[in-house]
Amino acid sequence: MSKGGGGGVGEQTVLPLGPLLSSTTSSLGSLSLSFRPTTTTTTTTTTTTTTTTPTTLSRSRPHPLHVLPQRTITSRIGQPHPDTHPHLLRSREVTFGVTLDEYKQRRKNLTEALGSDIVTIIPAAAHHLMTNDIPYRYRQNSNFLYLSGFQEPGSVIVLRLVDGKPHFTMFVRPRDETRELWDGPRCGTERASEVFGADEVYPIDELDSYLQTLPTEYEVALCDSHEYDREIATTLHTGLQEHEVSDPKVVIERLRLQKSEAEIGLMREAGNLSGTAFVETMRNMRQFTTEAHVEGSLEFHCRLGGALRLAYPPVIATGISANTLHYVENDDVLDPTKLLLVDAGGEFHSYAADITRTFPIGGRYSEAQAKVYEEVLNIQKKVINKVRTLPSLVDEDDGEDDEDMNLMRLHLYSIRLVCEALGRLGIRLTGTQDYRKYYPHNIGHYLGMDVHDTSSLNNTISFEPGMVVTVEPGLYLPDSPEVPVELRGIGIRIEDDVLVTDGAPEVLSQAAPKEISEIESIMSAFK
Repeated sequence: MSKGGGGGVGEQTVLPLGPLLSSTTSSLGSLSLSFRPTTTTTTTTTTTTTTTTPTTLSRSRPHPLHVLPQRTITSRIGQPHPDTHPHLLRSREVTFGVTLDEYKQRRKNLTEALGSDIVTIIPAAAHHLMTNDIPYRYRQNSNFLYLSGFQEPGSVIVLRLVDGKPHFTMFVRPRDETRELWDGPRCGTERASEVFGADEVYPIDELDSYLQTLPTEYEVALCDSHEYDREIATTLHTGLQEHEVSDPKVVIERLRLQKSEAEIGLMREAGNLSGTAFVETMRNMRQFTTEAHVEGSLEFHCRLGGALRLAYPPVIATGISANTLHYVENDDVLDPTKLLLVDAGGEFHSYAADITRTFPIGGRYSEAQAKVYEEVLNIQKKVINKVRTLPSLVDEDDGEDDEDMNLMRLHLYSIRLVCEALGRLGIRLTGTQDYRKYYPHNIGHYLGMDVHDTSSLNNTISFEPGMVVTVEPGLYLPDSPEVPVELRGIGIRIEDDVLVTDGAPEVLSQAAPKEISEIESIMSAFK
């Protein structure tokens, strides 16, 4: 999904990570708190891309009923567990594909990066209502989920170093028979330690007492304060008045920027199921008469492939509506003489795909549409080929120097390609910023648990293996005199999700076709 900012070059402040990211083994022994309520539970051009067949995560599709794995217990904990959902989780997995050991390592990385005299507090996301007592489906705060795997609202996690080791404390909603009758099971204090690896677990209503025991000489790193519910906000505001408070978001998101093998597997599956949804939607376009039908098809096929939801409100834009970058009304009729720009992706176990394709509603591109489309596709292929740790090794005489590649330099490269393409299309640029009328957004953004992932980080971080970015050039040609008549009103964007590797980039969304011949073949196959 396109990210605003008028090109975004140099507009974000570079936030220095400094000593926060330096590893430390300092002890926090003096912060071994005495607070121990009785309810405590304690425990221990020629684009070269990687096309290797991705690791399958077929557990996204339930087993047929007659071969369901044996469930060993009937007690549920408020989210999938290997004992209650063996079709989703394997032994030692806290969430789909991510083990307890990986969550522990993430907490270790964060506490060591922050140091021994900082206590990190992260509240869960609030549970929002759509209207009256009708809730939206709950979606956990990404930083909270990344460090805990815990999916319930009304919770807080606390991380600190104690004697040089990470110490993990959870505050959770207690079991409540009445509320669970209406809202479903809760984990409670009884099993949180066992399932999530917490060193201490308290009921959420004891958070205030805990904060009162926190020595004032320690800095508190409080994350995502705008997302949690009012009661928890009041408790934290009151309990932390004597402390210096900072925001650890930059440090957490710097850790999130490079994906583990487990996360890469989840993102491959998100890209694969979303790409398949594009194929099925293209194949069935003759059945649809409105943009809403297309949106329904995409969501249906993403859900069928294992996604919990669409990762963001999709853009389904007919004709000139494509020139509105975040057009999400999706309420127009389909015109078979026009192009349809579709920007959509599924969220697979908390990891997002973000794909854009622009295809002919009637099944075949006109000569003018194909001319603009091929220009955008050529730009995208060249830019994808630069998503490398060492782009200078690419055998391409494009004038690029030997500096490390990052999103900012990738965007600057795309601007040059766009300007050249506009010239070939007969559109004259008179000023250095004129291209923005036709290409107003960034070339891409970071992708992961959020669509516009790790938003606190700037676009000058050098590419490293494990990072995932989108590459989404576009041309949006208004109905204006400076545009050749046959090209007016054409808006085209092509977007893929790209993994940085030690070598050639890997396109995670390759299941969605983008060559004209492929798209026309799929759309003509419908009977």
